[in-house]
Amino acid sequence: MVNSVSDGSKSDSKFLLDLYRKSLDLADEKLYEYFLDHAVGLTKSKIGFFHFVGEDQKSVKMTTWNTEALKNCTANYVDHYPLEQAGNWADGIRLKRPIIYNDFENSPNQKGLPKGHVPIKRLLGIPILEKGIIKAIFGVGNKKEPYTQDDVDQLEIIGNELNRIISQRLAEKQLLESKEKYQSLFENMLDGFIYCQVIFDKHGKTKDFVGLETNEAFEHITGLKREQIIGKRITEIYPEATETVPKLFDTLGLVASTGVEEKFEIFFKPLQIWLAISAYSPKKGYFAAIIEDVTKRKKAEEAVKESEERLKRSQEIAHVGSWELDLVENKLVWTDEVYRIFGLKPQEFGITYEAFLGNVHPDDRAAVDTAYGNSLKEGRDAYEIEHRIIRKDTGEERIVHEKCTHIRDKAGAIIRSVGMVQDITERKKTEQALKESEERLQLKLESVLSPDVALEENELANIIDVPSLQAAMDQLYVVTHMGIAIIDLKGKVLVGTGWQEICTKFHRVNPQTCKNCVESDIELSSGLSKGQIRLYKCKNNMWDVVTPLFIGDKHVGNVFFGQFFFEDEVPDREYFEKQAEKYGFDKKAYLEAFDRIPRFSRKKTEALMKFYAQLSEMLSKTSHANVKLARALNTEKELQYKLEDKAAEVEEYASQMEQLAETRAKQLKDAERLSAIGATASMVGHDIRNPLQAITNEVYLTNREIDSIPDGDTKDSIKQSLHSIEENLFYINKIVLDLQDFARPLNPRREQVNLANAIKDALLMVTVPHDVKVAVYSPETLRLLAVDPTMLKRILVNLAQNAVQAMPKGGDLTITATNNDKQITISIQDTGEGIPKHVQPKLFTPLVTTKSKGQGFGLAVVKRMTEAMDGTVTFETEEGKGTKFILRFPV
Repeated sequence: MVNSVSDGSKSDSKFLLDLYRKSLDLADEKLYEYFLDHAVGLTKSKIGFFHFVGEDQKSVKMTTWNTEALKNCTANYVDHYPLEQAGNWADGIRLKRPIIYNDFENSPNQKGLPKGHVPIKRLLGIPILEKGIIKAIFGVGNKKEPYTQDDVDQLEIIGNELNRIISQRLAEKQLLESKEKYQSLFENMLDGFIYCQVIFDKHGKTKDFVGLETNEAFEHITGLKREQIIGKRITEIYPEATETVPKLFDTLGLVASTGVEEKFEIFFKPLQIWLAISAYSPKKGYFAAIIEDVTKRKKAEEAVKESEERLKRSQEIAHVGSWELDLVENKLVWTDEVYRIFGLKPQEFGITYEAFLGNVHPDDRAAVDTAYGNSLKEGRDAYEIEHRIIRKDTGEERIVHEKCTHIRDKAGAIIRSVGMVQDITERKKTEQALKESEERLQLKLESVLSPDVALEENELANIIDVPSLQAAMDQLYVVTHMGIAIIDLKGKVLVGTGWQEICTKFHRVNPQTCKNCVESDIELSSGLSKGQIRLYKCKNNMWDVVTPLFIGDKHVGNVFFGQFFFEDEVPDREYFEKQAEKYGFDKKAYLEAFDRIPRFSRKKTEALMKFYAQLSEMLSKTSHANVKLARALNTEKELQYKLEDKAAEVEEYASQMEQLAETRAKQLKDAERLSAIGATASMVGHDIRNPLQAITNEVYLTNREIDSIPDGDTKDSIKQSLHSIEENLFYINKIVLDLQDFARPLNPRREQVNLANAIKDALLMVTVPHDVKVAVYSPETLRLLAVDPTMLKRILVNLAQNAVQAMPKGGDLTITATNNDKQITISIQDTGEGIPKHVQPKLFTPLVTTKSKGQGFGLAVVKRMTEAMDGTVTFETEEGKGTKFILRFPV
């Protein structure tokens, strides 16, 4: 059993030296054959074998036999042999010790030999163990004399040396692959990297940087070649940098001196670009920086900001706001203008659907809730309604128009509503005013054509010129200081001026006292004849005077003046005190208003009564036909202008909101493919990528410095740890790249690519186990492929990595490239487990994976990148036999 090197006298020192020398030149299989030939000769045997044992310790990889055994054997062998099917030649593996069967035919655990196998009379088997794990087994057979412990001892010595050579070769291969893979990873980083030494002046202030290392991405960002950076000071490259970007020097110098990491964005004036920089210090006086060109993002952010400002101003001008309700999270978002429409300060509090309903007019609340709820229950695409609201700040009643579009998930369920709300109060008032004006115009035109009939049948408001009379009464009040009103027979005030505060703020506000006012106006003025004047006390105990207004022979209204006391009377103050208590008025304010009620002489009152009687007579008798016609024509013209203006305004608002709703809906639909990974992609962009690249760079720098450490166990341990870190970095980096490639827009940068070299470079990025054989076939006449080289590498790495992972017990990975006049085809084929039927229809869908490890973005990224370069990707699979992915690109 091979466990340690023996210094016994039986060791063949010359062979051990020869074996070491041969290992420097021979390939693996030739080395094993050389070893076996010596082992057979050393023990005077006839046949020998050497096979590796699988990592699962349950299978044997049939590796090689000695030359003599192969000459006389015609049996067929498979590459992998299950241990449970192996005969007693594999007992060394089962028992984990050497076995000797000098009477092979009668030995235990016989399972027979394959047809054509060389006959076996005696057998000696030696397992090669390392830390309790069997790595391989070798043996010899058919010696004339029985095998002894001396044979075991000799074979253990040379077996131990072979194991040392195999382990060293594996370590060297892993180190080489690791270095190549890491160098490729470093060079293919999406972001730039630079490692510098900082030069400080005597006061400790940053004076300059000296470039020590950089990668290809940094060259793309700056336009500088590596040789222009390494060993050069930044002030040699950009002499004006200390003046134009002092923050860069101060911040990076601080990182190098304190060791505290910094992340910042800066406008680098020498290149006129924006850079996002993440810097850390691997050792004092030095810094490493990850640099990303974010100029496009900055410009896009500025454009978005300007667009949002324009939208905000447009919403303020049009009194239009937008909102979005997430039905899954029950989260409602309003723009600032929606808050203003509802009489709230912008973003005053986190709004909810329930809080929104609380601001709807009580009489409309149920209708709004039902309308929106039904649009969801019935699965409609949209919801639209007009309703009233109560402004929070003023208590004012306003009218709004709401409209929204419902967004659905992949299953068709409504998950979000995106809509607008517009304050249409003024529009509604205008529409109502226009409607009333049209009706009045129609009546006035009819009154011109049929004056007697029309004037008797129409209401007073449709006949008199309210604005003109109001203006005249306002001027009259300036002279008389006596309130006046023209009221129709229903109690509606058409013209009014000079009303007393006790009426406007108290009597007309309280429902009961207001009822007294209206009843006084109607009941106490009824039964009047033409020219009659009536003086009476209203039901609120003040003097009023009324005279009727007739048009033709029809009593259509009354002219009132009053709300006064006579100078020679003493008002009943106690009555008003009781009135205040009865109706809950502010007694002090109410009595102060009472004290301000005017006092008139009876003589003045009598004169005004006669004047208003004559005014009423004049309004009744004067023919206004020609005036009405002129006014009607003028009003018609004004109405036409107003209608045209309002129609254009409403159309513009509607167009704006439809465009806004469509744009927002499109944005949400375009973002649907990111809904499952939105938060993850954001987290990757900020919380994973920067530390990941920092670790990557740190490992890179450590690898550069490790050669200075003397050889020994410590150095080997560090190398093994770094190798493990690199493997995990590669896995994490793949997840990061898949997420970012899936989330961001793809803009391929096409170049003429040598496909054979691209496949070779991609395979360097894939860890291939020793039990997976890789074969690449491509004709010498293979055309150059016009694609993005970075995207092509990502595609090939993803597919090759998937193929390897589909063969946990080993197998064949075959990559074939062909071309014709129309297209270039690349196939990546494995002999693995195949893809289950239930997974096949959604294989390229994000978050779908057949592996226990992974995020399910790899194939989705492959499809996006392939199609972005005008290619296609398909697959053929059979469960238990393997899978082939086929890429096709146009020539």
